Amino acid sequence: MSDLFTAACGAGVPRGPAIWEASRFCTAPGLSERGTRLSLLWEIICGVMEAALLFGVDEVTFVTGSALLPLAIDCGWDTRILGPTVRGDEGEITAVSASITTEGLRRVRQRLGIDAPVSRFHAAAPASAGLRSHAFALGRTTNTSSPPPCVTAKVSGVQS
Repeated sequence: MSDLFTAACGAGVPRGPAIWEASRFCTAPGLSERGTRLSLLWEIICGVMEAALLFGVDEVTFVTGSALLPLAIDCGWDTRILGPTVRGDEGEITAVSASITTEGLRRVRQRLGIDAPVSRFHAAAPASAGLRSHAFALGRTTNTSSPPPCVTAKVSGVQS
């Protein structure tokens, strides 16, 4: 946000070691069915929250267009608008901050009908472990030889 959207952050772009920017992600522009696009959006939001909790992140900032703004604000997490809506390359955008808490994740999952973690984290297997790897799914550890399908989002881990 500090490179392109500073005007959308009235009091400046939030920065710090426990703040992530999660911008420039898209569910799949080729999907025409609204329900499928929304389902993927909800999974991305849950995945961002799950990863943020795992890595000790307290706040996620992002920009969104006018069509997604009400969805992003009303999905269950605590949000605040960071400044005025501004004109971007593809329309009006608004910068938003979302607090990351376990209670917020529970509310998002409940509101959106997601009953389990959407993320799977895979650690590199030690050389002595052969082909087995350890999968971590926020509270559940299993051994597996092939990773399960997962939802991914491009999340900037750079302190913003």
